[in-house]
Amino acid sequence: MEEFAARDVRCDLQMPVQIAWADDSKMALTENISAGGLFAATSSPGLVGDRVVLKFRLPDVHRWLVAEAEVRWVRVKPAAEVRHGAKGMGIMFTSVSLAVATRLREFISTR
Repeated sequence: MEEFAARDVRCDLQMPVQIAWADDSKMALTENISAGGLFAATSSPGLVGDRVVLKFRLPDVHRWLVAEAEVRWVRVKPAAEVRHGAKGMGIMFTSVSLAVATRLREFISTR
């Protein structure tokens, strides 16, 4: 399993992402992604410290990618001064397979 830094290079990307908690799951839309995490726009974000499992598909990747992650910060009000100022949560990957890590890095390096 790979571990990442939260401050990796981010690229803008809007794609559906399933976020699963132990007792709930919901769909959200990413605003950006990096090798270390993503921002999930949602009107009902989780709590800082929540452990989640993410399922998503990158463009041109036809299978689900899965990552264990943690909610690191939450935006509860839209922020007009931020380029992507939607409500939502910053999520850091805590554990991904080598295959997922490779796909993420390849995708981001081509943007």
